[in-house]
Amino acid sequence: MGTSGKNKPYSELGKLLDAMARERDVRGPYNIAHHLEEVVGHQVSGQGMSKYMYGETLPKPKFIEAFAEAFELTAQERVELAWAYAYGSRLDPTHDRSQVREPLVIPQDL
Repeated sequence: MGTSGKNKPYSELGKLLDAMARERDVRGPYNIAHHLEEVVGHQVSGQGMSKYMYGETLPKPKFIEAFAEAFELTAQERVELAWAYAYGSRLDPTHDRSQVREPLVIPQDL
């Protein structure tokens, strides 16, 4: 999971996107791109999705919002996704998740 045929690993954000999609039975960049378009109308090519996952390009905040909506992420998953997007690392597993109540909203003017 999370590598290409050349053994290039996904970025931390890519690993998280992949894991969240796989938990919902959607596997691979092209299938994720198709799911986003089918469910919420957000268009990204499979190649573009692959670039996000390998860390070659950083998606716009609108993509993160569309991904969260299309995959019906929980409030905690939205926090984890926002953290990976902002900091390029996974959220500390000792983080007190009981304090998460509302979905994180990413400003559209970023």
